[in-house]
Amino acid sequence: MKKKFRNTKSSERKERQRKATETANRIQKAISSANAKQDILAPLTAFCLMEAKLQSPSSILSSGTTRKTKLKVEFHSALLSKELQTYCLNLFQENMGDLYRSSSWGLNPKEKEREFQHEHARFLLVRQEDQIDYRDSTTDKNSSENGIRDDIVGFTHFRFEPDDESHPNEEVLYVYEVQIEDHARRIGLGRRLMSIMELIAMQNGMRKVVLTVFKANQVAMDFYLKKLKYRVDESSPSQFNEEVDYEILSKSVYRA
Repeated sequence: MKKKFRNTKSSERKERQRKATETANRIQKAISSANAKQDILAPLTAFCLMEAKLQSPSSILSSGTTRKTKLKVEFHSALLSKELQTYCLNLFQENMGDLYRSSSWGLNPKEKEREFQHEHARFLLVRQEDQIDYRDSTTDKNSSENGIRDDIVGFTHFRFEPDDESHPNEEVLYVYEVQIEDHARRIGLGRRLMSIMELIAMQNGMRKVVLTVFKANQVAMDFYLKKLKYRVDESSPSQFNEEVDYEILSKSVYRA
């Protein structure tokens, strides 16, 4: 009987190892395939164009003025040009700097810059297709005097990753950033960008879309949990009664 018991245990262990290897191989294959794509938005062209009324930035027109504009979502992979990377870092710090500084993480621009430069970093940039040049023709029509672009109104930063480096169970699209200019908010752009990323995840065989949100950022928490129907992920520290100042949220996009 003892010998049979040992054989049974050994068999169960081997089966677990086989399944773990099979899962790891599936995850790596899906992620490698997604990262190899040059134009990940090709099947989603219809979702990447939208018309909206934007409030014109006070630096260009008087405050409160609105106008219709056409927005286009573009895909970029690392490395971004220096100009685009600077723009994204500036917008990140403008929107999130105070939250990071008051968090347990602190604000580390160099670390964020390294994230942007990761070989598997992927970006969606939202550009005004019909941008009007309000400056002198001798200046770069897409850059103001201080080097800040005004043809772009927001971006997302994401990667295709395993849900856990040590013990991977699922392939996920991890959203690192969704940042939108103040004058381009409340027009449905955030929802559109998240919908596009969910479709990207689905079409590339990812199981979930995952992101991290500070608990203090109540607007973002409500946006993801109430409007987009995300949930607190099983990996979030709060699920283990850990007291931290953020939640890991997720939505399943897997279609068997």
